[in-house]
Amino acid sequence: VYLTYEELFNDQLLEYGSLEFPQINYAEHNGRAYRYFYACGFGQAFSDSLLKMDVHTKELKPVFVPTPGATEEDDGVVMSVIITPNEDKSTFLLFLDAKTFTELGRAEV
Repeated sequence: VYLTYEELFNDQLLEYGSLEFPQINYAEHNGRAYRYFYACGFGQAFSDSLLKMDVHTKELKPVFVPTPGATEEDDGVVMSVIITPNEDKSTFLLFLDAKTFTELGRAEV
């Protein structure tokens, strides 16, 4: 196995701090070329952003569940727990369309 190094780091990535928990669509792309990965961004000591990285263009866009039988790599849902520090607002699970990042729904926790 021969591996090559490619730097994905740029100034835009600095605002997100570090990246953890990277995910790809493993069912279709494990061991194969892929274009997108999803991760949690840690600008502080805790996760404060969701990221979608296009490894072709180096653009950041946030964690991923593929649609069963998906034919496209980014066909699925991005889900994240949103924890709010305000007592008058609840903590919820956010569902986003993985392609467009439009909100699909919320589930209060």
